[in-house]
Amino acid sequence: MALGLAFVLVLPSRAALGNVRAPRVVPQTPSTAALPVTAAPDLVVLGEDLSFACEADPHSCTVVASYRIRTPSAENVELAFVMPLPAPLTVTVGSGPTAAHVRAAPAGALRDEDLDPWERERDTAPLPKYQAVFTAPLVAGENTVTATYRQPLGQYEHDYGYFSRGRFTDNFRYELWPLDEWQHAPGFSISGSLSIHRPSPSWWIRNFSEPRSIGCSGIERVPHSLSQRGDELVLKFRITDPLPKRLWCHIGDRDLVPN
Repeated sequence: MALGLAFVLVLPSRAALGNVRAPRVVPQTPSTAALPVTAAPDLVVLGEDLSFACEADPHSCTVVASYRIRTPSAENVELAFVMPLPAPLTVTVGSGPTAAHVRAAPAGALRDEDLDPWERERDTAPLPKYQAVFTAPLVAGENTVTATYRQPLGQYEHDYGYFSRGRFTDNFRYELWPLDEWQHAPGFSISGSLSIHRPSPSWWIRNFSEPRSIGCSGIERVPHSLSQRGDELVLKFRITDPLPKRLWCHIGDRDLVPN
């Protein structure tokens, strides 16, 4: 009798263990803010306008990073930033286009702490990383330098198990620490936005389901707001010094993304 009871008690335990597996993860290389390749002590960054417009197809975001830079005299400044793909990008200085060259990122372009934690845990080769380099012909006074490119989305599985279908969130990271290499003007700030296509959810979805939402780690202590604008859900934020090291943004069911 005791042996039979022990056998019955063991079965649920093994079944429970059998339902445990690792989450499915699709990591992606982050992109970074721009930084001077060579020392430029006379440059002062006044602020940055930063936007991420994300789409389900293609599974990526359009990134527009626009910097306002002041310099006392005209000079050519070489700038660089890390990007995840060797894809075409657009760079303008003022109203004119500037050629940018994309190459494999050199060692040290990203620090170990910038790597995706799931990438650090894998035994496979590291993800490819690329660096966009361009020369900005700055005039004396205030200049606007804008870079536009695509950021693919990574994925992470939640509520997973062998006997259940998990839910996925999309995510990307944007490294802000390169901006600490610049001299900041008093009142420096980053005006940012993240948007997705999402029609206003119905009463049923709002009350009996989890509508799709967006959120970012790194803006918890700064002013931010989430609002519906037509068929778009828009997260706006304003970051001032001291800057967080990075933004880590998520798209998915409302209960799975940062508030």
